[in-house]
Amino acid sequence: MKWFYIPVGIILLTVYTALNYYIGLRGAQAFGPVLGTRGLKVWWILFWTMVYLYMIMRLLQSRIPSPVDRWLIHLGAYWMAVMVYALMGIILVDLARVVMMLTGVDTSKVPWLKPAVGLMVAVTVAGIILYGAWNARNPRVVHYQVNLTREGNSNARTTTVQTAVVSDIHLGTIMGKNRLQTLVDQLNHLQPDLILFAGDIIDENVNHFIDDNMEAILRKLNPPLGMYAILGNHEYFGGHLEEIVLHLERSDIKVLRDEGVMVDNLFFLTGREDLVSERMTGKARKSLAEVLGDVDPDTTPVVLLDHQPKTWKEARDIGVALQLSGHTHRGQLFPFGYITERLFPEDWGKLEEDGSTLIVSSGYGTWGPPIRTGNRPEIVMINFIN
Repeated sequence: MKWFYIPVGIILLTVYTALNYYIGLRGAQAFGPVLGTRGLKVWWILFWTMVYLYMIMRLLQSRIPSPVDRWLIHLGAYWMAVMVYALMGIILVDLARVVMMLTGVDTSKVPWLKPAVGLMVAVTVAGIILYGAWNARNPRVVHYQVNLTREGNSNARTTTVQTAVVSDIHLGTIMGKNRLQTLVDQLNHLQPDLILFAGDIIDENVNHFIDDNMEAILRKLNPPLGMYAILGNHEYFGGHLEEIVLHLERSDIKVLRDEGVMVDNLFFLTGREDLVSERMTGKARKSLAEVLGDVDPDTTPVVLLDHQPKTWKEARDIGVALQLSGHTHRGQLFPFGYITERLFPEDWGKLEEDGSTLIVSSGYGTWGPPIRTGNRPEIVMINFIN
């Protein structure tokens, strides 16, 4: 079925090019009187370079020395966010233009209007990007409390486990060692008993993780009940899956792959392969019942790590006490949060149904543009009460 991705890729590239041409054309029309003929030639050269920079650099990354590859990928990644908000701004301007035409307003006699409106759109987009870049680097700590013990369970103990949950860090070219060090410092300040990583820790290519010795940074974490992780979809995409698992394990993080472990004799922690595993490896992931084996959720509280919250109904129906997920980024860029709200049973926050709880994190890092305009990045702190 891999051939299927070729026409899909061509269609997406065509749409991407067409939308960017619309942005570039409106920009040229707005600033053409100021730039002149030569200036417009430079405009189009720089414009198309920015449009395709991220894709080209991803393809050529292994052939370009570091840190040049990172700088150029960063620059290209920012364009994806610029494109979103420039497109929104230009559409609004064009709608206003249509309204003025229909109402008989003639703007052709105001030569400075086009450059002024173009500048207004450009400044607004720049402001949004600056805010989004700042916001992406200033995560908050979100607190929850979850009672893992079902009513009537005679094995209940009054024990609290302070647990930090981090998802979607996307360590790699854009999320580098400095951001990881910031995360480690924040986690050490919070002093959790247990740290759980809910997938997409490493973004496809493991090379930058190795080159920057991020293992050593992660080993600065030492929660008394250990660190556990699952794989997200991005760990599968780069073809470095087993190497990623190896390096996470060397970072003192136990990777759970359709398996579970008792934590301090308090609850059964289960981690599942991501939903893309079958498509990427040809091997189906186990059902949740197979993963649990002899563990009875009615008598032994089960905490489930599953990267994508799409699987919530299966976990709820089998009696899992708590599912922890990420993946959604809560849309990352406004207004995409309205889309993730409709794609998932819960795209962020806490959902309680039939005695089970789902908590979805908006994630710590970013994918694509290092920008967050729709929400805050976060570390999730949960008091497990058992």
